[in-house]
Amino acid sequence: MGSKPWINQKELGKQFNLSAIAVGKKLKEWGLKDANNTPTAFALEQEYALNTPLKSGLPVYLWNSEKVSDKFKEEGFVHLSSPEVRCKNCAKSLISCEKQLQRGDDKMALSMQNSIRKSIKAEDKPLVNKFLQELGSDLRIE
Repeated sequence: MGSKPWINQKELGKQFNLSAIAVGKKLKEWGLKDANNTPTAFALEQEYALNTPLKSGLPVYLWNSEKVSDKFKEEGFVHLSSPEVRCKNCAKSLISCEKQLQRGDDKMALSMQNSIRKSIKAEDKPLVNKFLQELGSDLRIE
């Protein structure tokens, strides 16, 4: 797969075009998270999850990218490629810039928007536009 072995829910969701919340719901459905939103004993014992506490002792849980991804694939979820994840992130950033422009934060937003647009390769434009549309934006890259 070429990805990190242990990742958080947000990064896991990006791989399947899902939010961290949607990932959490699936983890609960599969018995890997409990009602308190922490990994179950089964998830920890079977190495689906790993407790990586902060220096303060606050628990932080990471998920086994390969094992959990396999469960998503078994249910028919499509794993996004690296270019798809990159293009979706570009689309989200463009939408964020557009919202800043609407609030009157012109200078910074225009600079960021121009930078993002310049970074998009010609072959990625259709994919960025697809994600812009999926995310409910009227923006399009030409």
